[in-house]
Amino acid sequence: RGGSNVCGFSLPTVCFVLLTGLAVSVTRGGRPRVGPGESDVVEVEPSPARPSPPSPVRPDRGSTPPAPTDPSERGLNVGSHRARCLSGDLGRGDWVACDRAAHAVAGCDPAGVGGDRAWEFSPEARERCEASKIDRDELASMLAGETVAVVGDSAARMVYAAILRLVAKDPDAWRLDASQKHRDWTHPLAADGAVAKFAWAPFAQNVTSRVRDLFEDDGRRPPAALVMGAALWHELHVDDAGEYGAALANLATQLAAPNSAGKMLGAGESRRGALAGAEGGAEGGAEGGGAGKSDKRTAAFWLTPSRTVPAKFADRRKRARMTPENGDAFARVAAASPLFERVAPTGRTFVVPVDLGFITASCGEECTEDGIHYAPASYDAAAQIIANALRAAWTE
Repeated sequence: RGGSNVCGFSLPTVCFVLLTGLAVSVTRGGRPRVGPGESDVVEVEPSPARPSPPSPVRPDRGSTPPAPTDPSERGLNVGSHRARCLSGDLGRGDWVACDRAAHAVAGCDPAGVGGDRAWEFSPEARERCEASKIDRDELASMLAGETVAVVGDSAARMVYAAILRLVAKDPDAWRLDASQKHRDWTHPLAADGAVAKFAWAPFAQNVTSRVRDLFEDDGRRPPAALVMGAALWHELHVDDAGEYGAALANLATQLAAPNSAGKMLGAGESRRGALAGAEGGAEGGAEGGGAGKSDKRTAAFWLTPSRTVPAKFADRRKRARMTPENGDAFARVAAASPLFERVAPTGRTFVVPVDLGFITASCGEECTEDGIHYAPASYDAAAQIIANALRAAWTE
């Protein structure tokens, strides 16, 4: 009996306590180790010719509780059809052969710019977002008296040409002078007082500067539609995704600044919600029999990088840097930037994404001659996404 207890406790009890302690120790010490390469830090030397922009100011994490990761916890109705349509659902679609295209919105154009396939919105986009082909007359009616501003690189310029193809006053205006690529353009649209403007801005920092100019001129109304996109020159000349992310964060800050969003800010909206809250002004337009000039708010869009095809590049530096993998990395940085934060009160993303990467990649290598710029139908599809988003944002 003397060996059957320890300090007044039975042996089974002592064994149980010891085993329990061992189990806790194993559990706490069982954290998986970092795999090979996961803890490596890769330092990228920024281009001396183009210094990195200042990093955005971040709140003091010690005094500000982190925002809930679930948008619904912040009171955002991200499950609403409008929020989902303006946060990416409108961009869903695919290319189909012309003889099987029942819902074509781009391509198969008798004018010879559409190719042998058509872009169709997905069944979900057609059902939930009422996505359909918007013709010249409908878009002209929507844009009467308004300005469409496109700011960005050569891919953005191709989208600008697609908008001209759809709604310019001069049917041939979209045939921009190829010898003057790096310049600004202005064209009248097929609606009273409506114009389209293109501002050449190959870097995100340039986009921020040009957008600031658009909103700081008190003598001009801000554009009704603001289409932005810049990544190709970042890939080729800087090749630093971190620098790109910082530049996009600064752009988001500019868009949310009082001199930008303040001109469109509605009662009860957060600053950043002013751009994303374009649909908030639809009620006033509906009461007046349509969304008038005073009712529309700027709807902002961001173009993801086009899919590159390095095999078609003659330049060795382009082949090394402008790879599909690098383009995808830059697209992920953009998707994680404040540009795509969920905002109050609408619950949708800060800007409307237009996935040029998916449109061009799914079109395929046969749709591009130089490995960067694609057949006009690809950009016509992007223009239809933009037009449908404007209709969704400005109407009930």
